[in-house]
Amino acid sequence: MAKSVTHLTVFIASPGDLPENEREIVREVCESSKRLPFFKDNSIELDSTGWETDVYTGITPEHPQTELSDLAENSDILIAIFHRKLGSSGHDSPSGTIDEIERALKRREKTGTAPEIKVYFREVREDLPDDDLSALIKYKRDIQSRKVIRTEDYKNALQFQRRLIEALEAYVKKWLVSQGKSIVHEDVAYESIIQNLPQPLLNWPDTIDGKWIERPEL
Repeated sequence: MAKSVTHLTVFIASPGDLPENEREIVREVCESSKRLPFFKDNSIELDSTGWETDVYTGITPEHPQTELSDLAENSDILIAIFHRKLGSSGHDSPSGTIDEIERALKRREKTGTAPEIKVYFREVREDLPDDDLSALIKYKRDIQSRKVIRTEDYKNALQFQRRLIEALEAYVKKWLVSQGKSIVHEDVAYESIIQNLPQPLLNWPDTIDGKWIERPEL
């Protein structure tokens, strides 16, 4: 008899200026959860969601940002990633990405646990900021002062991939304990996971069939 598998949803939130296709890295890690021993042996699969795969402009009467914020709110894990910009304007905040984070946070305030929220900031020089970077720095300091969301800096795609896997593994362990389940392969070396993953393609542009794509203005 096949073991039942629990699917946990990972929502990817970010502006469109990420330089090393970090959103694709999140999707690859989630897809790889179907093969990696730690996730397989604990009967967990991670399903990624985001604007590229789950929002279709013009098909529904709702504004695309409404759909994205709903997906963020109802996810199990929200991974937000920033580089130098907050992103285009949202409904009730300076950017759609912030809308998504705040909606997820409101739900967590009600549930006490879900969704897990992790915000990553790519390291940049802050001594010569433009208006976009100044706004991002201000937001970063604001959420850190609130002490309700975990933030982490990273230098490049490889470091981001490593820290993402570690964070997702830690969350799954916490989730298993909360469900009264035993953890299989509790101590998994990072190297044993990373060797099974596609490596980040450094500075690879966002493309589909060779065509450039950008996050649509919402």
